[in-house]
Amino acid sequence: MENIEKRRRIEAESSLTELQVEYTNLVIQHELVKKALNNAERLLNEEDSEEFFSDLSYSDSEGASTQYERLRADYHRLQSEYDELQDAFQRYREDTEQDFALEQDQKERIEKLEEDLLCTKNLIKNFARDFMNFKIDAKMRNFTKKNLEKSPKI
Repeated sequence: MENIEKRRRIEAESSLTELQVEYTNLVIQHELVKKALNNAERLLNEEDSEEFFSDLSYSDSEGASTQYERLRADYHRLQSEYDELQDAFQRYREDTEQDFALEQDQKERIEKLEEDLLCTKNLIKNFARDFMNFKIDAKMRNFTKKNLEKSPKI
């Protein structure tokens, strides 16, 4: 029973660690894309961005615009992956906490049942002892009664 609990706990901790690593990597990717997107937006919003794009040939400005759109799409994709992973991580944490609470509840129930079993065992022992004493007392009374009947009367 303890080995199963230990194995479950190790598996849960391992899964949690994997999720945390994946979550951290996704957060890092998210931040990098966010920075690149912010830089691209800042570049597009700057006053001299028109000069920058006018200095570029049409194909260069088209490439920058395409790269900006690609960064924006990556940002939204990573944002949705980040949200999904965060939701999965939260669900996993809740499930793990719920499993732990169920384990604790089961342990408490087992302990209570063991206490009840011990009390019942003691009650049975006491009853058996009292019953034996009663039988002994009854035999002694019968023995005494028979002896009194057999003895000569004064």
